Amino acid sequence: MRKDTTKTNDKMLSTNRMFSIAVVSGTFFGPITSPAQTPQQSLSMGSWTQRNAVGYAQITVPEIMPRAGAAAFVIGGKVYVTGGDANTRLLSDLWAFDPATGTWTQRADLPGAARIYASAFAVGGKGYVCSGATSLFARGGGTFDVVKDLWCYDPGTNSWAAKADLPGTARHSAVGLSIGSKGYMTTGMLSGGATTRENWEYDPAMNAWTKRADYGGSARSAAAGFTLGTKGYVCAGSADAQCWSYDPATNAWVRIADLATTSRNYAVGFAVAGKGAIGCGTLAGTTTPLKDLRRYDLATNTWSTAADVGTDGRTAAVAFVVSNKGYIACGLRNPSQLDATFLSDIWEYDHTNDRFSVKSPFSGKARRGAASFSVAGKGYVCAGEKGELRKDLWCYDPATDAWSQKADLAGGARIGAVGFSSATKGFILGGSNGTRLSDLWCYDPATNQWTIKAAMPGEARMNACSFTVAGKTYVCGGRGATSDKKDLWCYDPVTNVWTSKADLAGTARSQAVAFAIGSKGYVTTGASGSESSSGLSRVAPLKDLWCYDPTNNSWTQKADYANVACYGAAGFGFSDRGYVVDCGTAGNTTWAYVPATNSWSKMWAFPGTARAGAVALSIDGYAYLGTGSADRQVLNDWWRYTPPIQVAGGGVLQTN
Repeated sequence: MRKDTTKTNDKMLSTNRMFSIAVVSGTFFGPITSPAQTPQQSLSMGSWTQRNAVGYAQITVPEIMPRAGAAAFVIGGKVYVTGGDANTRLLSDLWAFDPATGTWTQRADLPGAARIYASAFAVGGKGYVCSGATSLFARGGGTFDVVKDLWCYDPGTNSWAAKADLPGTARHSAVGLSIGSKGYMTTGMLSGGATTRENWEYDPAMNAWTKRADYGGSARSAAAGFTLGTKGYVCAGSADAQCWSYDPATNAWVRIADLATTSRNYAVGFAVAGKGAIGCGTLAGTTTPLKDLRRYDLATNTWSTAADVGTDGRTAAVAFVVSNKGYIACGLRNPSQLDATFLSDIWEYDHTNDRFSVKSPFSGKARRGAASFSVAGKGYVCAGEKGELRKDLWCYDPATDAWSQKADLAGGARIGAVGFSSATKGFILGGSNGTRLSDLWCYDPATNQWTIKAAMPGEARMNACSFTVAGKTYVCGGRGATSDKKDLWCYDPVTNVWTSKADLAGTARSQAVAFAIGSKGYVTTGASGSESSSGLSRVAPLKDLWCYDPTNNSWTQKADYANVACYGAAGFGFSDRGYVVDCGTAGNTTWAYVPATNSWSKMWAFPGTARAGAVALSIDGYAYLGTGSADRQVLNDWWRYTPPIQVAGGGVLQTN
């Protein structure tokens, strides 16, 4: 554990501060880092310190991003995955997966351009990645940016070397195969959208390409392939369901049994125990991903139906074989939806018993759209999304800067829930698992168990906000199935009863900030308007501030948030002031609101990466903020905010 340089102020800070609420979700533009602070600035403006990443015992822990359209090769019992698309962000990172331990390790990035639908093969203990598309969307005339460079990866030195470019036309979505001591690239799609039958052979010893006999069937892209013995097999793709075998010794193609009556695009292929396998992908003419696996018997020239790959289909995945076991990983679910699900899980195929099992259900602890609460001096981060929805619960102990995993949320995985706490228990409310939710779950740290409580009346929702006053929690706004909300509900944890209160006097909104100061609650920022199904794509940001008084059940408008209108910021309350941390729309700023003067003051900027979907919570005189997504990369970092030193009269220490 690293040394905590601020502990000397812990006692003074914790004796005169009372905390309240955390909110989630956000927007972002780009990373911003604060300059170094002087001791005087730290006293008057507060300060940020990075702590151990969520779920880890160190500050910085990279995690593999869910992706589709990646390339993969196997060397020495490990699979290497590079490139692909992470929700419209093209990648060039390289990750090594060890099936023996079920762990990912980041390796040297591919030096060439980030790309999707590259081809890969492994020969002589080295991996090769060639071609691919460097743009996701067509330019004028329907052309894509494609490349034909070849890169060689050496795992012994963790380094890449440029090799001879593919002599043919640049392409993407070709099939890459290893046969003997050479690599092969066949078929694919060219820049303008035309497909090809070309078949190229690469000799690593000579660093040279040779054009071989064209693919036996019609031109195509997005086919799948595998190697059996001394021959390569290429199946299906954009044209039809035909399958052909290629023999390098005779430089000839022979048609084998068709995969099925209907073709499929972006399937995966592998060979294990003397049989080939083709699985997943998308049926031609549809956008519905498949989950089936079909095995090819060379002796009988027949295909048979094998076990499904999990319960949901996927397309644009990767497949590989290690120690006579087949694996299917990553890919894309719901490709036709605006918020498609990008995957990072790995499924292992047991050919003896014909069944798939999850080898790695997800990678790491990073997430966006989680919920948080604090109880008895510890913080909790729950649920959220990284590729798939999550339900895991993590407990943070600030005294040791350590994380420990607790019982999963009994109500199931979700995103955009609300977290709050009573004196001894934490609560998770609502959110979305594809359908808006209104269930309320109570977590007891003493027993590490969840108990269902009374569901919140009114419409189910996600991305609401909440504040706690006098032992009761007030939940406001959020996004229902089709519209933003402005209703206010009060929950009493003692009686387990919800009571309807006066609607927010301002605009209906989602992804707002809420905090409590003394006997009143405050709601500010947020946005109203249309959204994507994840709830994180919004319009019309707001900056108005509203104060709720529980004693007379009324709202009063206060001074607008002093920075630009925003949504998805984080908020918390200390003693006589509330804080808004905008992690992106206006430069990672931190602002403090003082009710006594109805005014805002600029504090020290958040130094971490600008992000969306973060969480914040408060523990014993400090606030904590972390997770979320930045430029479509899901984060696991964790930051502590130390507020300004307060003096008599409610002010802070000033500097000259």
